[in-house]
Amino acid sequence: MIFILREILDLSLHGLICLMRIQGGKLVEVSGSSPVDKGKLVRLVEILENGSARGSERIRSLGRPVGMSVILDDLGVLVIGDYVALVHAREVNWSELVKQMRRVVVNG
Repeated sequence: MIFILREILDLSLHGLICLMRIQGGKLVEVSGSSPVDKGKLVRLVEILENGSARGSERIRSLGRPVGMSVILDDLGVLVIGDYVALVHAREVNWSELVKQMRRVVVNG
């Protein structure tokens, strides 16, 4: 699977800290190393998903959601499908990151 990700996602993307996949309710590092406790990250992802579920009517009115993101200080968290990317929020090219992550979800 890592070979496929390297083909699809530029793991040297400026600002990318690590890429993880949610498997069985846990985060598994695919590339890089998480500077944040994975248990807390799983909880953050759950909060984001629950928040989007509560606001689902509003979200549907805007179109089909692809994923969600949050910025905490300089740490950016992008969740698309069952993948979670941690990035330096001020350094990463968000458009490029989302584009590449969408390819991972479609092809991974």
